[in-house]
Amino acid sequence: MRRVFAAVVLVVPLVMAGTRSSPVSAQTGTQVTGPRGTVTGQAPAGTAVLRGTVVSADTGTPLRRVLVRAQAAEAQDIKAATTDDQGRFEIRELTGGRYTITAQKTGYVTLSYGQRRVGERGTVVAVPAGQTVEKIALALPRGGVITGRVSDEFGEPLAEASVQVQRYRYMPGGRRLMPMGRPDTTDDQGTFRLYGLEPGDYVVSATLRNASGMMMIGGRPAPDSDQGYAPTYFPGTPSQQDAQRISVAPGQEVSGIAFALTPTRVARISGRVTGGPEGAAADGFVMVRPEEGFTGGMLPGGMVQADGTFEIAGVPPGRYVLQVQPRQRGDNDLIGVTSVTVSGADLQNLTIAMQRPGSVSGRFEFEGGPPADLNPTMVRFMPMPADPGSSRFMMTSPPQTNPDYSFRGQGFLGLVLLRASAPPGWYLASIHHGADDVTDVPVRLEPGTDVRDLRILFTRTATTLSGTVRDDRGNPVVDATVVVFPDDDQRWTFGSRHLRTLRPDTQGRFETRGLPPAANYRIVAVQGLEDGQGYDPEFLSGVRDRADRLALTPGETKTVDLRLRP
Repeated sequence: MRRVFAAVVLVVPLVMAGTRSSPVSAQTGTQVTGPRGTVTGQAPAGTAVLRGTVVSADTGTPLRRVLVRAQAAEAQDIKAATTDDQGRFEIRELTGGRYTITAQKTGYVTLSYGQRRVGERGTVVAVPAGQTVEKIALALPRGGVITGRVSDEFGEPLAEASVQVQRYRYMPGGRRLMPMGRPDTTDDQGTFRLYGLEPGDYVVSATLRNASGMMMIGGRPAPDSDQGYAPTYFPGTPSQQDAQRISVAPGQEVSGIAFALTPTRVARISGRVTGGPEGAAADGFVMVRPEEGFTGGMLPGGMVQADGTFEIAGVPPGRYVLQVQPRQRGDNDLIGVTSVTVSGADLQNLTIAMQRPGSVSGRFEFEGGPPADLNPTMVRFMPMPADPGSSRFMMTSPPQTNPDYSFRGQGFLGLVLLRASAPPGWYLASIHHGADDVTDVPVRLEPGTDVRDLRILFTRTATTLSGTVRDDRGNPVVDATVVVFPDDDQRWTFGSRHLRTLRPDTQGRFETRGLPPAANYRIVAVQGLEDGQGYDPEFLSGVRDRADRLALTPGETKTVDLRLRP
């Protein structure tokens, strides 16, 4: 049998702006053996195999019990395996496609195959149907560690405080401070240890509450006190903006991070849940969520009593959204939501009215009619929040697709983007509500709002965009990010179908299907782009004039060669 061999070896230092380069690396390579079946445009399902090894980057010794995932976004295929004592893994029954491979183990940095920089995506691996791709090699660096101590305002140690690291990441809607890794709980000496951190700059925060969410004072519950502790950031401030960043190099242990929690006047929120049938809100729970952002710890909540009353103690100053959620969810659930601002004084006699949430219903349609072999349960209506920073989005009942391809989802609240998915080979063409095209138009769902008779059309006719990224010498580049975006900045929004970020495979080739036809696209290839940065309006504005123009007509297959841009 003829054997085809293709190998790529990449040295992958984890570096970050402001962090010195490290010799820690991850080596990657691929070997493709002979086909077991014919490769066609419609790949047979479950006939490909991935094999490889995972080792420790600092010692080169095999790592066992590493969770290795292979994910193909466009094929909706995710498989996983665990390494054996020799660090070997095998992932079987893969459909043909382009896969991102990620390895994860406690105490080590989670790494993607081909990843060169922190926060960057890995290199895509092309896995033809019926073939075995071997020698996928990853070397995991040991994670960094932050240790320290949390005390009260008198310098006494605080036990049972929840400590969390956060870092700024590009998220939908902008760059935000997001929790990373697992939180830790301080011991009787107030000490904590946060491990498995990738290189970078971190913010450390601590929050003190008991198991029921009650604010603690000096390590003791203070149910009748108006004093408590605000979520506090190192070196001892309740403000995210004033938090001091802590730099962690690969495998480094940063110790001595000591700070005291900030005393603050906390409020008690009490009131009554009204509306709906008698007892509808009984045995429910009132959740307290920050109106935006992340607080650095758990927030209190309160049970709804049989008479509809509730009480929540120990709420620090801030803007919050209160949501009433029944313990047992059903198709006829009511919801209650209201916004409050807490400044230290108690909020009393608050009323939260339970109302019927919004619903969305309609029918899926297919160009040429639904195929006989298509399972309706594989077609899904998937609304998503149009404003990812808002806490008002709610979905209490997941949408269900019926055998006749009708669907209904309820329990929605907030500004919603209407989205849907079908098995590979089908692409979203349009969503209409009456005569209006609402494919890319946010829809606001308020309590009692019903959006009916949606028509969601899928098509097999889709655009295909592919190409190769090359350097100035004409050599393929694998560690780049290709960004496709519309020239119109009004479409630079969260959830836009006109925005794509792509990673080349081991041959420097990229590909994507299903971009909506348009005459005013731009396309650019850059290096060192953080995951999510390609959707950031500031980045897109900066590269628009240097990006190549691109037009896509319905069903067009287009190939472009790109040169790296600085």
